[in-house]
Order: sequence, then C-alpha cells, then structure tokens
Amino acid sequence: MALTLNKIFHATQTKYHLDLICGEAGLNRIMNWVYISEDINTADFLRGGELIITTGVSCKSSDWLFHFVLNLIEHHTCGLIINFGDYLSRKDITEDIIEICEKNDFPLLSMPWEIHIYDITRDYYNRIFLEAQTDTTIVQSLLSIMKHDSHMTDSLDRLEEHGYVIEAPYCTCCLDFPTLDVSSGNVESNIPLLFIIESFFKMSPMPCHITTSKNLLLLIICESDSSKILGLIEDLATKLRFYCKNEAFYIGIGGIVNSLMLLSKSYEQAIAALTMSKYQKAEIYSYEQLGFFKLLLAVNDRDLLTQYMNTYLGNIITYDAIHHSNYLETLDRYLTLDGSIQAVAAALFCHRNTISYRINILRDILGHDLDSPEVRFNLKVAFLIKEYLRILG
Repeated sequence: MALTLNKIFHATQTKYHLDLICGEAGLNRIMNWVYISEDINTADFLRGGELIITTGVSCKSSDWLFHFVLNLIEHHTCGLIINFGDYLSRKDITEDIIEICEKNDFPLLSMPWEIHIYDITRDYYNRIFLEAQTDTTIVQSLLSIMKHDSHMTDSLDRLEEHGYVIEAPYCTCCLDFPTLDVSSGNVESNIPLLFIIESFFKMSPMPCHITTSKNLLLLIICESDSSKILGLIEDLATKLRFYCKNEAFYIGIGGIVNSLMLLSKSYEQAIAALTMSKYQKAEIYSYEQLGFFKLLLAVNDRDLLTQYMNTYLGNIITYDAIHHSNYLETLDRYLTLDGSIQAVAAALFCHRNTISYRINILRDILGHDLDSPEVRFNLKVAFLIKEYLRILG
C-alpha cells in the first residue's frame, strides 16, 4: 500500500496551488521520498520513487531544464515540481520537455513562488511517515495471520479497520531471489527491487499487498480467478527478467482461499510451489501444478511419510547400499514403463536378460508380486513420497 503521487497530488492540489502541466498517465507512480534538487549532478544520489522539487536556480542555459528532466526520468523518480518564480516560468517548459514527459509518463507539475518549499516538504514527509506506519501495521497483521499466531483475532480487526474485506478471495505468492536482498538490494539497473515490484502492482487492476519475510517477497492478491493471477504473475516475471538481467528468481503461487482467516493455508501452498519451482528450475510454479504432491502436502506428519516410504522401499535402499548396486532405479523404471522388460532394458542400456534377472532379485527383496496392481500402486506412491521428501530437504 505504498503512497502514490496521484494520492498526494489530489490531496494537496488546492492547498499548494499545484498545476499538472503534463505526464498525467504517470501519476500512479510510487512516491517514497521528497528531494530538493538544484543540481543535475546530484542525480546519482537518487534511488527511484523520489518526488523532486526545484526552483531552477542553477539554470544557466535554455536546454538546462530539458537535460535536468531527462536525468530525473532516467533515475526513475516519480515526478518533478517546479517552483515558478525568480528563476523559471511557464515559458521555460518547451515542447521538447512536454514531449519527453508524455512519452515517459513522467508527471511535471508547478507551484507558485509564494508557496514555501519548507511547508510542502514538511507536509509531504509527514504523509510519507504516516503511510509507512499504516503499512507496518498491515504487514504485521498479515504476517500474524499467515503464521496463525495468538494475535490473529486482533490482526483481523486491524485489517478490517484499514479496509480489508475478511470474507473475500485471497491468494498468496512467494518470490525468491537467491542472490539479492529483496528489501534493500538493487538489481543491475540500480533500482531497488521492491520499488520495481510495487510500481508494477500499482498499475495492476488487482488489489495486492506486498511484504517481506525471511528474504522472501510475499504478495497477497485479492482475486477469485486463478488464470488471471497466473497471467499477472507471468507479466511480472517478464518485467523482472528485464530488470534483473542474469539474476535468477523463482515464484510460487498458492491456492485461492475465501477468507483472510485461511491465508496461512494459501501461504503454505505458495511455499510448497516455490520449493518445486526451485527444484524444477522453473521461474513460476503454481499449487495447481503439484498434482499428487498436493495430497502429500496435506500430511503434516513427515515421519509418517518416511515410514510409508521405508515400508515399501527400505529393503531395496539397504540392499543397494550394501552391494553398491542400483536396483532402486531399475524398479523405478520398471514401474514407470508399465512393467515392460524391453523398454526398461532400452532405457538403462542393458540386455533384457539382465533386466529380467534384476526383476527376479527385486521380487525376492520385496517379497511381493510385482505383477499385482495393488503392489505396483503402493510402490509408485512410495517413490513419489521419496521424491517429495527429497525436494523438501
């Protein structure tokens, strides 16, 4: 729920006699600070999202303002207010400046000389701080619900006070950037990662709150259509590829729940999808893609899963360890290829007689008939559990 220039502009337009000259399409930009600049060379101190105020006192030539604006656009500031008066006036806003602002959706505003810069900056700083306090409250409440802790009831009340609808569809998405600090780290373009993602969602029609936890970036999206959520996340991934260049990232999409009270469920599903995303080296993975693993996710007792796996595969695992063999792989291929000796031999580059011999050994180790559909089913489930536990680490 970051503060936007649009919100602060309409709240203070009359008070400070602000005039929007051009770049209206960019008013939804995130505004995270106010910065007074009179020198084009100070742009390197900018980190993106700043609202710049200038009097133009350093203007020494007709093209100074054009290059000043261009530099602010390149540094991803959210807009510029020119304090018209002693140094700059409306006639200094050339068609070239208007064109570049419109092309880049960069808001260019003016205010009269009688408005004191101290007054407007102090006002805007206070608004930024209040917004940050509100955002902190919301973040703490959402994390409380995700963890299902003892403060959950109070958290729901606070969120309702801030306009959240309790009984509504919500989906949690988890983003992991293994080599970046999501809260403060910059990508190659020198723009804070969090700022890029917040700016993206400010332009999105779907309500979304963004927070961080354990160096994961969490998205809480209010939407009932999973295909729309997937499309939105795919668009986000496209944007991230552009800014992150060679930095890897992974996104897990949880299922949709119908109440904030169930947000922890969607969060757990998103974590599972994220784990699979990293395991499969796929940028995006959704809970819906987990297939049989969704059933395993519902089993909270990992010891029970391990016990089931060992019941059907334990003897083979022990046999392979003692004899330095690989009968477990042979069994896996045998089950996958529907018991075809010829197909298993081709897959493992062995003679069919070798595979027939191994299958007979496996029958002795297991003490089961491998032609039985029930036995095959139990063994397949055991292999899936083995893979699931390996993915979870």
